[in-house]
Amino acid sequence: MIIEENDFFSLIVEEDSVFLTVYKPYPIKKFDSTIKKHPRIKLTNFMELKKALEKADESPVPIGIHLPIIEIEIDKEAMSATAVINEEQKEILLKQDYFKEELRAMAIELGIVYGLKEPELTTVRAGKPFIIAEGSPAVKGKDSEITYIERPERKPVIREDDTADYYEMNFIFEVKSGDWLGEKTRPLPGVSGKNLYGETLRAETGDDLPFSYDSKIAFEIEESGKLILRATKSGALEYINGILTIRDHLIIEGDVGVETGNVQFDGSISVRGTIMPGYSIVASSDLEVRAAEGVVNASLIKSTEGSIYIRGGIFGRGITVVEAEESIYVKHANECLLKAGEEVNIGFYALGSTLLAKNILVDERKGKLIGGRAEALFKITASISGNQHERRTELIVKGIDKDNLLADLQVKAHELKSVQQNIDKVSEKVETLELMLESLSDDQKHLYETAKEQLSRLDEQFMDLDREIQAALNLIKYAQNEEIRITKEAHPNTLIQIGSINKLLSKSTVGTFRVEDGVLNV
Repeated sequence: MIIEENDFFSLIVEEDSVFLTVYKPYPIKKFDSTIKKHPRIKLTNFMELKKALEKADESPVPIGIHLPIIEIEIDKEAMSATAVINEEQKEILLKQDYFKEELRAMAIELGIVYGLKEPELTTVRAGKPFIIAEGSPAVKGKDSEITYIERPERKPVIREDDTADYYEMNFIFEVKSGDWLGEKTRPLPGVSGKNLYGETLRAETGDDLPFSYDSKIAFEIEESGKLILRATKSGALEYINGILTIRDHLIIEGDVGVETGNVQFDGSISVRGTIMPGYSIVASSDLEVRAAEGVVNASLIKSTEGSIYIRGGIFGRGITVVEAEESIYVKHANECLLKAGEEVNIGFYALGSTLLAKNILVDERKGKLIGGRAEALFKITASISGNQHERRTELIVKGIDKDNLLADLQVKAHELKSVQQNIDKVSEKVETLELMLESLSDDQKHLYETAKEQLSRLDEQFMDLDREIQAALNLIKYAQNEEIRITKEAHPNTLIQIGSINKLLSKSTVGTFRVEDGVLNV
């Protein structure tokens, strides 16, 4: 079949192949307009085409294939079908009804029985694919939804009036046995779908997400179509590494003193009174001292795993030490040592005290740091530092050596990988021996018990290393923009130090102090 013929060339189709016979040399750029007139021609041999147009040796040369007027392609999931019309644009517009019927007939012949669309051929372009059918994908069901009891935010609130001031916060949140701790809705079934062949696609039910809690402190029960989580014991509600738990809670209605002696307790402690001079109190979890008059000359106030809140402040006279693994919240600190793993948060002032933490936050509206030493890893904030008598006050942000920390992280990551490999090996040994447990000899049983003990030690080593790595990563994450911020006045004789760079103020100033390009901006 001759497609086009003139004095220069002829285009012929034979069994879907396109042949070009050139009688006289013909410019390839000009030949391009000929190809555009015939959208059914798909060039597959450009180099042969170029040679034929240049040599004009009157020999038939295969240059491409002759496409069908309509092509339909179904994707491998049978969820979508696209069509291409290989015809001049004006023909597509003139013969819309014809092409619509052809498209429908071809689709049905290919087995498409679902999701056929009525194409808008006025927007279709010659040789360009467009969608003619779409299946309905299966929709996964909604996952179960979990809601937990909310522990009040630990944020000190300073209230002032003509007669008194208060440094209040919700600190230890106590629950009773049987209390509601959370609830979970059931996952919902999904919505099935269909592919282009009309086949049903099964939908997944939503994921049944598990509660995250210590199994010793709560139980699950079905109530009104929901799964309810209720407490099995009374105590102080806590979230440890994202896991809900309840710690034992000791409430001391009066003071810690002669009647109680020094107190040490595995759990949380609430002291309604104060800590008498010379006495100590240690809690493994959170510890609060509620007396409005504060603490005077106590010896040691410590939380080995949690935080400490002292409502009335501290008069330490160089004796009192307050130490918390997490944070310390105190109204004021007078001649004492406060050491926290996270934050020291002070409402009114610190006078002649030593403060050590990642961040030291003294109320930026009226809070004062007068005398003593405040040493933080990342940030110190206060309204005023020093006083009008120019009492020496040291504000130090140490920062971290990121290069050394990253190098240490690499070492620990290598150790962690080695421990994991050992865990895999020992686990395989334990699992193998467990399968033959009943037939093991005494020596083999001893080997089995030894392997279990080794696995337990390796698991502990893995968790310790992982905690150290996470702690280091958190340090790097928060080690940004180490700064000392004084919002109202930093008096003369205030030492401002960030890293190894410091300056002793000789005049009053105010602002946010940082090291920029190796220079302290004071």
